[in-house]
Amino acid sequence: MNNDTREAFFEELVSEILNQEKITKTQLNQLKITLAKKHNLKAIVKNAHILAHTSESDRAEMVALLNNKPIRELSGVTVVALFAKPHGCPHGKCMYCPGGPGSPFGDTPQSYTGQEPAALRAARNLYDPYLQIFNRLEHYVANGHDPDKLELIFMGGTFPSLDLEYRDEFVYYVYKSINDFGNQFFYEKNGKRHCDFSKFNTFFEMEGEFNSQERQDRIHLKILKIKAKHAKEVNDRTLEEEIRKNETALIRSIGLTVETKPDWAMESHCKDMLRYGCTRLEVGVQTLHENCLRKTNRGHTLEDTKRSFQVMKDMCFKINAHMMLGLPASTLEIDQQSLVDLFNFPEYRPDMLKIYPCLVVKGTPLFTMFKLGKFDPISTDKAAEIIAKSYPEFPRYVRVMRVQRDIPTTVIEDGVSNSNLRQFVEKKMEELGVESKDIRAREVGLRQMAGKEIGTFGIKVETFDSSSGIDHFIDVADENDTMIGFIRLRFPSEFGFMPEITPGTALIRELHIYGQTIPVASGDVQNESQGASQHKGWGTKLVRKAEEIAKENGFTKMAIISGVGVREYYKKLGYQLEGPYMVKNL
Repeated sequence: MNNDTREAFFEELVSEILNQEKITKTQLNQLKITLAKKHNLKAIVKNAHILAHTSESDRAEMVALLNNKPIRELSGVTVVALFAKPHGCPHGKCMYCPGGPGSPFGDTPQSYTGQEPAALRAARNLYDPYLQIFNRLEHYVANGHDPDKLELIFMGGTFPSLDLEYRDEFVYYVYKSINDFGNQFFYEKNGKRHCDFSKFNTFFEMEGEFNSQERQDRIHLKILKIKAKHAKEVNDRTLEEEIRKNETALIRSIGLTVETKPDWAMESHCKDMLRYGCTRLEVGVQTLHENCLRKTNRGHTLEDTKRSFQVMKDMCFKINAHMMLGLPASTLEIDQQSLVDLFNFPEYRPDMLKIYPCLVVKGTPLFTMFKLGKFDPISTDKAAEIIAKSYPEFPRYVRVMRVQRDIPTTVIEDGVSNSNLRQFVEKKMEELGVESKDIRAREVGLRQMAGKEIGTFGIKVETFDSSSGIDHFIDVADENDTMIGFIRLRFPSEFGFMPEITPGTALIRELHIYGQTIPVASGDVQNESQGASQHKGWGTKLVRKAEEIAKENGFTKMAIISGVGVREYYKKLGYQLEGPYMVKNL
């Protein structure tokens, strides 16, 4: 098919779509098929192709018609998952853990088969953080999203256990790639941020065939030339410089999450993660049953878990706990009790939760046990039942992030092979008459999508013991408990981990306002932007409320763990950078 015919096809397709007031996915697909036949086009047409052939003046309207707004953006951030090179955990391998160096799937990230979408992207990009960032941001822009505020997640194994030199270089190129991508394809004009779509489309060859290996190789070479152009020796100074650049960059990291284990989330490890701008740690707790930890070769004890939780909270981190159902040496009763006790016992009480049913995958000791008839995997129905029955015990301050791993069903030998476990859980909750009060269930964007009426918002305060300290969950909710934002205030149990956290210092471990992503450069703290819930002043009010509670309790200083790209926001509220924290004397 020649270029003239291809251009004629896209010209007619774009015109037809823009003539619609609205268009469903079914109607769009039918239109694509009809015009492809008319123009004798055999290639699959993706929405990114359509946007690449849309003029800049019509792009916003086209994005709205194509409805390119994923649920992940309702939380106000754009998620970017990254993998370091495949590496083993220092303690060895948990008996259920798939993947890793030398696995039946090849050299893959630890606990991943390499077939997961994010792991496939990492491998395609040679585990180079610079290439991974460019590739992910390319995808977002191509599909009509504005990757303005990034939530970075380092996945695959125990990142803090990696060699210091490698870790520093990895993080340096993560920030450098974000800064360089912004400088290449975005610009500011009249106080507003814009994307140069013409330059973007040319660089990434958006009008060509996306799956072409030749195209990928050419783009890789172009990206690596940009990487090499201003390359520096990576050391403490250059790493800090690149991170500081991101504070005011056109694309910013507003949060960095690192996956780890409790025994690799102690004081020295947390100090290193703070150097990188890390704000949240995802910690593999798995079970609160000591025997299960031992039998599965987890490599840590419950005392390690309790201690790490206290250290992380007193160093201001947010904690996302991973729990696993159906482990060897466990029972359904133990599993459910572990989920409930995670919040009943003040030694734990994480801020977020991911629940993963134990799966049987080839190449693991668990697979051998299974083949010998010595392990009976948990079923979809039982997993759904345990989770559904546990939901009423989950407090308002926790967000249940996931209830299932993203391991492809094609490599699961047994266990929960349904890819829609959350739907099973929701159905079981409906049968049991159970409702969730966790953050995800109350989040304004999801409730609006469900057609629920939104009421009048006010500030609520919930105080509870937490890892020997005192935590306050302060949220903005209406009379139906629909929530648009919250702040986590902590009175530490132990001082001295970091010089900035002196006796008399209270901590803000998280501030989050939900709603459609609003660019951080779009206005000041009080910006009433387009009726969206972000930047309506609620963030300011929550910080002031936290300061007020801290002062009433005798605290004279506030320290905030802040994503690098959010530091400018806190400066407007009177905070200044001190070490890795934004601080203010009260």
